[in-house]
Amino acid sequence: MKLSKFLGAVFLVFLLTVSHSVLANTNHSLNKTSFQNADDFYKNNVDKKDYQELTDAKLKVRKLIMVQDLPKIFNEEEWMNYPSSWKKYLKKDIIENTKDLSPEQQVYYFFSLKDDGEKIYIQDAMYYAKTKKIRSKGGGHWTKEQFKLKFEQN
Repeated sequence: MKLSKFLGAVFLVFLLTVSHSVLANTNHSLNKTSFQNADDFYKNNVDKKDYQELTDAKLKVRKLIMVQDLPKIFNEEEWMNYPSSWKKYLKKDIIENTKDLSPEQQVYYFFSLKDDGEKIYIQDAMYYAKTKKIRSKGGGHWTKEQFKLKFEQN
């Protein structure tokens, strides 16, 4: 009788340990959200009425990134050929437009720039990674002179 009670207690401890371990692993995997990469998101989820990369763009950015890292995009190698005043303006703009978001929140960020010799065209968009909904979009085109006045005076 004592042996069966002892074995029952050991079995109960074993079950509790195993179930606790399984629950801990389940909760960990629920908290760790994985998102598709930015290229796949662009191809499969972006409504081209909201954002479409410019044809023959000199610069294309597709990123899945945390909000806190967005300003760092403009320090990457592909931006090195562009004036620091542009990068400064874009960093300031992106910081201002995301200050209500959690720094750890993930977003998809898309940007394209085209220079056809006479005009400069810009398109950009940001999507919430979790909901896949668009947060913001923008763009425009300017003559080279207008562009200089707008972005290179700062």
